[in-house]
Amino acid sequence: ISLVLITTLVFYLGRNYFMNKAVSYLNEQQPGEVQMGQMNLIPFLNFPDITLQLQAVNYYEKELDPEALYQEPILSLKEIGVTLDLIELIRGGIMVSEARLEDGFVLVKIYEDSVSNLEHALGIRFGAPIEKDGLEEKGPLAIDLEKIELLNVRAIMENQLEDEHVSVEVNRFESSFSYLSGQIEAGLEVDIDIDSVKYQIINDKLDKNISLNGSIVLIPETREMEVQPSSLSVSGFDFETWGNLSFGKIPRLDLAFSAANEGLELLNYLFRGILDLEEIEQIGAGSIHMNGTIQGGMGGDELPVVRVNGNAEDLGFRIKTLNREVSGISFQMFGTN
Repeated sequence: ISLVLITTLVFYLGRNYFMNKAVSYLNEQQPGEVQMGQMNLIPFLNFPDITLQLQAVNYYEKELDPEALYQEPILSLKEIGVTLDLIELIRGGIMVSEARLEDGFVLVKIYEDSVSNLEHALGIRFGAPIEKDGLEEKGPLAIDLEKIELLNVRAIMENQLEDEHVSVEVNRFESSFSYLSGQIEAGLEVDIDIDSVKYQIINDKLDKNISLNGSIVLIPETREMEVQPSSLSVSGFDFETWGNLSFGKIPRLDLAFSAANEGLELLNYLFRGILDLEEIEQIGAGSIHMNGTIQGGMGGDELPVVRVNGNAEDLGFRIKTLNREVSGISFQMFGTN
């Protein structure tokens, strides 16, 4: 603890110096420019590691022109928190184990020459080999993320080459990863609102919420994976799955699932361009429920056996053009391959 207190004291005595050195180092590595309002050190939030809090962080495509009135940033965040290994920091290196990004936006543009603003800022071309001069030395920065979290971050993608656009609000995104005792554990929790999408045949202001919560356990030695109960929810559709997968010479699946759909909105967007369901409106509180299993191998001509049980209760529809209603639809079903 005394080591942490000494480190904290030294940091705050030279906080502005350390912040300016860090920003200068980052800006020397690529054409883009990083700007930062303030840097704080929180020693006991993730003890024995320490947390660095970066406030008012902006990242620009190129060095700012002091005479320009405004330049749109690629990234603008109220706060970024990174958790650092204290021992590695004292040795002169930086090991990042956790990252938290909060309140702001990320804007990625793909220009008509197919190069993005992020590629311009980083000075690289995604997918192209990186040229290296001489022997590669280990840099002072290493990232081994056990957890990354985003809160209240708007993500926007504009593709000028294909005239495409996607805008989503990330209410919460949390990803975790750990490797302990010969097994890998990974988890993902996502809650996003899709605002608008213009992609291929879809061009809509959607206003849809997607929620995903899942986790897996992978044992590399036996090449087996356990899918722990994982759920997806979107537009009145709820899906949950769990089970095991084996990645041997012939991959095998042993999964179970359940699903429920209380509306037609999901079908409207899945079949957009193939079926026109815009004239059909669901009425009443009917729902469709399904459950089943997927079991067997996947190799050569072999396919797993899929079994599905389902039932519908009190479904009702209104056909707008005919002004007619159909209600009280109920049925049971079973299917398999």
